[in-house]
Amino acid sequence: MNQYYVLKNGDRHGPFTRTALRGELVAGNFAGVDLVESRDGLPAGAAPYMVPLDHLLNSPPPLPLPGGASGPAVAAVPTAFERQLAVKSRSGTAKPASNKALWIGVSVGVVLMVAFGAFLFYAGQSALKIYNRYARLIDATPEQSALPLLADRAGHVTEWTESSYEPDGDAADPPPAVFQKVTYPSSVGNLVAYVSPDPEDGAKHPAMVWAHGGFGGIGESFWHPASRKNDQSARAFREGGIVLMCPSWRSENSNPGRFELFFGEVDDLLAAVEYVKSLRYVDGNRVYIGGHSTGGTLALLAAAAQADCRAIFSFGGAPNMRNVMEDDDGYGNTPYSLDSQRDHDLRSPIRYTKHIKRPTFYFETGYAMAGHRTWSFFDEFPAPPAAKNLYAKHCAWELTQESGYVDDETEGSTEEDALKLLREKNSDW
Repeated sequence: MNQYYVLKNGDRHGPFTRTALRGELVAGNFAGVDLVESRDGLPAGAAPYMVPLDHLLNSPPPLPLPGGASGPAVAAVPTAFERQLAVKSRSGTAKPASNKALWIGVSVGVVLMVAFGAFLFYAGQSALKIYNRYARLIDATPEQSALPLLADRAGHVTEWTESSYEPDGDAADPPPAVFQKVTYPSSVGNLVAYVSPDPEDGAKHPAMVWAHGGFGGIGESFWHPASRKNDQSARAFREGGIVLMCPSWRSENSNPGRFELFFGEVDDLLAAVEYVKSLRYVDGNRVYIGGHSTGGTLALLAAAAQADCRAIFSFGGAPNMRNVMEDDDGYGNTPYSLDSQRDHDLRSPIRYTKHIKRPTFYFETGYAMAGHRTWSFFDEFPAPPAAKNLYAKHCAWELTQESGYVDDETEGSTEEDALKLLREKNSDW
């Protein structure tokens, strides 16, 4: 089993398994942007490479190298010809000078044949590895649904199982100048949310409904200062003049309902959109959906559910639940059977890409380790058609070029890039 080390605040923590890393992430000990030493897909003895924790956990576990790890060298068995040469050498019989060129040619030929054989073996091994990983990606991608998300879910009843999920308790009271603490109606009852107060300027403002990352609910992180490396508060939108609504979902904080892992929570997100549209200081034609990590997954599912909004922004969401659940652990709190492929599919945005009606943008990490280039899992391998549909609107690389964004250590943040995109694409801002 592969082991990983996490680099955080100058320290190296580990080793961890993927399952242990998910537990640490849920517990808040690590953040999705923390870098992880990984040797996934590398031969034994190779130097590790660095990968963000979110990207590692949202990608399939590595396949074993064909033939297993490299073992100790095996001594070659001499051929009859080589034994004959050795006998002649020990006998002290002088070799005719005219035969030296022959022995040299034979030796060089043997070396070349061995080297060529090793090259063919290595090339074949590498090709098989790439093929197996690509085939696994294809096999794990569910077929496109003939129905939009909500229609496909109609009539489905999930068989719930015991889950380790726990809510965060009562949502903290926010500073009145930053947020109002409100409740919005959903199919399971009233759910708590934070929303920007009325600026009292008589104008109609654009609004962002922000789906938080992680599980459990909303709290003080939405107004407390945070490192630019791990600021999940969406403050860039609020400080940019957009009305910001940060809803919680069923079973979170002190809300009614049960934890459904990307199922009923989609209905809650759509209800939050309708609530923010009803505010007298919000322009209902300029309401957006955004989210990070698990909230990014909900944003993609809202796009698949044909949410009535202007555009959707997903920051590091998971398009395919089959990939997330294939290690038989998922997020560590799955409330249904991990063997239920139907439940996985009904939570996989990639299955509904052809039904997306609104502009949908997908952002992935942009670290200097990628050569100042923003990339996604599908940059490494040829993506199947369904993945290409989802990532057709993948604008992170475009934003890198347009905004001058390089990495989290320099000017700008991903949310600020999204805010810039909103301003550029909306002449009536």
